[in-house]
This record gives sequence, C-alpha cells and structure tokens, in this order.
Amino acid sequence: MKPRPGRPGRTRGAVTAGVRPGPGAPQPDVRAAALAENRPTPWPGQYGPGTPARVREQVLESLHPFAEAVVLITEGCARGARVTRRNASGGHDSYWCPEAAAAAHLLPGLPDALAPSADPGDDPVHCPFPDPPPAWLLPGEPVAYRESLLLPLCVWGRRAGTVLLFRRDPAPAFVTPDGGPALRAVAAMAALSLHAAQLQHELDRLTGQLRRPLPATAQRLLGRADIAVSFRPRPEGAGVGGDFYCFLPPGTPDTVVVGDVCGHDTAAAVRAAALRNRLIGLSRPRPHHRDVLRRLNALDQDEGPGAGDPGVEDPAFASLAMVTVTDAGPGLDLGLSSAGHPPPLVLRRDGRVRRTKARGVLIGVLPDPEYETERLRLEPGETCLVYSDGATDARGPAPGPLLGEERLAEFLASCRGLPAAALLERLDMLIARWLDGADHDDLTLVAIQARTGQDRGT
Repeated sequence: MKPRPGRPGRTRGAVTAGVRPGPGAPQPDVRAAALAENRPTPWPGQYGPGTPARVREQVLESLHPFAEAVVLITEGCARGARVTRRNASGGHDSYWCPEAAAAAHLLPGLPDALAPSADPGDDPVHCPFPDPPPAWLLPGEPVAYRESLLLPLCVWGRRAGTVLLFRRDPAPAFVTPDGGPALRAVAAMAALSLHAAQLQHELDRLTGQLRRPLPATAQRLLGRADIAVSFRPRPEGAGVGGDFYCFLPPGTPDTVVVGDVCGHDTAAAVRAAALRNRLIGLSRPRPHHRDVLRRLNALDQDEGPGAGDPGVEDPAFASLAMVTVTDAGPGLDLGLSSAGHPPPLVLRRDGRVRRTKARGVLIGVLPDPEYETERLRLEPGETCLVYSDGATDARGPAPGPLLGEERLAEFLASCRGLPAAALLERLDMLIARWLDGADHDDLTLVAIQARTGQDRGT
C-alpha cells in the first residue's frame, strides 16, 4: 500500500532501414556490408519493447541485409497465419492469410511454422524457391528468387515466429562460417523481441480488462444521496493498482465500498478484482456489514495469495470501508464499517470536519476478526469523504512531508458548499499541488453527500 521506488526508465530507439540501390544499379553484397566491423546489423532487442506490429517491422529491417526479400510469419495455426513482409518500396505489409496452411507444403519446414504445438527446433531449412510461389507469399513481386531459407525464431522452447529469406543468387549460401553466427544472433534477438512484444500485448489486454469496471470518475444518485468518485492509480502502474471501488448490490445499490489491496502492480490489481467480485457475490441478498467482512476474510484466509505461508513476500492483506446509504427525511443515515481502512471524514454544514470512529482488522490478517458498524447522520449539504491511504500518504518532492489526515481535513473544510463532484475536483487539485509532480500511491476518493432540496429540484 506504500509507494515503491520507481523503476529506471527504458530507452527506446528506432531502427534505421538500409537504402537499396535502384533496379538498374549493381547489387552489392548487402550481407557483407551488414557484417562489416563499422556497420553492425540492428536488431529489435536493442530498442526496448514495442507493439507487436512495430516489432514485426523491426524484425524485417534487422534481417533485411541478409537477403533480397524477407517475410515474417507469426500467429500460425490451422486457420492460417499473419504474414508481414517488406514490400518493394521499402514499406511494410501485414495481413492475415487463411491460405497459408493450404500452401505450406511448398516450402519445407513451413508446416511446422503453422503448428505452434510442434517441436519448434531452431535449425535453418534450405530449399529452392517454389515455382510458382503461392500468391500470398510475395504478391506483386516481379523478381523470381532462386534460394529460400526458413529460419525459426524460437525462445525458451516456443516458436515466436518464422522468417523466410529469399535470394536471387544461391551462392554464397545463407549460412557460411562468417555469416552464420551473425544471422543466428540477429534471429535470436528478433525472437526475444517478438516474444516480449506478445507478452506486453497480453499484459495490456489484461490491464484493460481490469480498468474497465473502474472509470477515473463516476457519479451516482441514490435517492437523496449524491455520490461522486475519483480514481487515480499510481502513474507507474499501467493504469491499474491495488485500489478499487464498487456499488453493492448490483442492480439496486445502496452500499459503497472502497478497498485497497497490498501492493501496486498488476498482481495487486488482479487480487483487487478478485476481492471486488467476491464482494459482489457476498452482497446477494443484503447481509449485515459484519457478515460480509467476516466471510470475505475467511475466503481470503483460505484462498488468497500467501494463505498459510508466512514466507510469501507480498501477502494478500486488504483494507476496506463499507458505507450503506439510507434515505431518512431530508437527509441520510449512513452505516459505516471499516476493515483496517483510513477513517472517513465528515464535512458538516458549518465547515467543521469530524473524524469517524469505525475500526476493524485488515482483511486476511486474523482468522476470526470482529467488525462493528458506526451510525452517522448527514443533513442536506453535508458530505462523508471515504478515501484510500494514497491521499494521506501523498508526499511532495523529497524530502517533503506527508499530506496526512489533518491537512486532508483542512482541504476538505475548504470545499464547504460544493456539490459532490465539484468537491472531489477541488480535492484532486489541492492534492496535485501538494505532490508538485512527485509520484504517488493509488488514490481513491468517494464523496457521499446528502442533497439539498434545490439539488433534488424540489
């Protein structure tokens, strides 16, 4: 839940493509030029992670000095494969080719490239250029090549892709005592880059799914209650983290939950999503806060990461605040329970800020904890602020002090008279000023406000 030191930044660069002479100019030995001492062949692994499409293009450019034409095959399966090639104008074409499987027999080794479950191997396969070549292989290419080399790109026993290299002149051979090691080295780095790009792509998909139920801002009108949410994950957390919020039960919510799972990375976000889903399941029908928290704690003890293993580095501890909202006359009655969460603050109509008293043990710490529910009354225009420790732990540029609960209460008092959404906007602004560009922990703010008659249009 505390901020961790940031990781060093990664440096990215661009691959510079070699310049090809025109059709009438003599063809130099581009492979020999690439192997020259003063002109190393670039490979994608030198330039950090990128999107799969960008990395595929970099792979083509890194292997281009070894042949007149280069084709990269990835995502091979029985339904086809993705074909990426460097076209005659120096650009790149990428397309899904369902015909690839039917024509795979034309090139030795190509059927294995379309069957990821096969033993990948990493030995190059020489073969004559197919005559005629399949239409999908080099569309629009007027030149007939004479020699082909199929080069598997394998990493950790898995095939990341397959490269097809084509040359007009079969001599000298693709793999010679001087050229072979360089070609294999570039292919190895290309395989690592393709594998890393695919892993990053899957991670991006996962974080996107984790972010979907947690928009940065949200607002709900529940009877006389105006509820606004501000959700700011840690900047270095890829848009996800250990904080979460939800409205319970689904369909007819009357309870707001703010949670904070130990940690900041994607693993913490996955645990937060699991905890959130468990809460949704436990909220049908509407049980007492005590029962929900105790059952949630029991599930976490039995199934959470590190359950029964004190040696686990990042145990699945979590804090929670549950607030049930009930219309009561012109105002609201709140039932508030806490499982190790920072105490919510209440802004009264006269500008005073009160600290709530609900206490409880973190989820996942003790086998049989007890939880109590505090009852609060909000008159029209009054606000209850539920927040994660990212607010009180906000620290300006080192060696600046923490924001702290007392200063957060002062910030809240300055928001007197503002509606819920505007109140959170002001708090976000004041906390951002305090941070002054410094890193921060996941930060969640929820304002529960009893609407006035004017707000309700009455």
